[in-house]
Amino acid sequence: AIEHMGEVQDMCLSDSNAYILDKTNSIWKFNLNTGFQEKKIKKTGHGHGEYINPTSICVDHDNVYVLDFQGSSIIVYDRNLDYKNRIQLEFPSIDFAKVPDGFLLCNMNPTKNLKRIVHINEKGSVINSFLSMEMKEESMMTDRIFSKDDNGSVFFAEPASNIIYKWENGNVLPIYSIEFGKITNDKNASKANPLHGNMHIRSFVTSQYVITLYLSEFVLTNVYNEQKATSISGLVNTRLRHPFYPIVYYDGALYGIYDIQNDNKNMILIKYNIRPE
Repeated sequence: AIEHMGEVQDMCLSDSNAYILDKTNSIWKFNLNTGFQEKKIKKTGHGHGEYINPTSICVDHDNVYVLDFQGSSIIVYDRNLDYKNRIQLEFPSIDFAKVPDGFLLCNMNPTKNLKRIVHINEKGSVINSFLSMEMKEESMMTDRIFSKDDNGSVFFAEPASNIIYKWENGNVLPIYSIEFGKITNDKNASKANPLHGNMHIRSFVTSQYVITLYLSEFVLTNVYNEQKATSISGLVNTRLRHPFYPIVYYDGALYGIYDIQNDNKNMILIKYNIRPE
């Protein structure tokens, strides 16, 4: 039987594979060289190796990790999507990133003792937490909070905030101050004012650029060239009928998945190469 993918929730890439989490709670593995589906799993439930409401997926050299929001856990698979173990969390989280000594997670129920960004080890024990405990209503509208650059460094930014942070040496450092039409590498970025107007919904940091997406009447994009300290803003003309809305940055390119006939039967993966100016 022909299987059709649901609307895409999240995606990650590694080597020649793409791992896609859709909103029907299915996880797909594709070969990027051939486009062929290599495996699909759907393990919903409360039992061994099952998840309830997965919201995010990431991969490293050995494993694929799936964040189960409702189950407050991280499910660990090998690269062939065979179940290995579960990491139980002490809090609900909608997005996460793998770091060398564990994970960073966005805590959806922050408190004075357990703040917004939580650093845990690979057993789920909390190492530290960072940033304000205040929960903005706009934070529920975000797509993704975390991203990685070419060197594997982790960056993150909350929506309705104009600060991009970098994870470095066990701490969060404000590294970019952003607003539509302008990005600065400002060491006093943490003192900047919140965004007004266009809502910042996603960021990608590369070796040369900071690419930010904003939600307005359309999805608007700002590209900051760090070497030249210049910004370009507006709609991206891809010469395609699909809007520019990448999901992930990997190995010098942005990737997005589009339903070309709005029927979940004709999904295509588009690669946007980033070329120096």
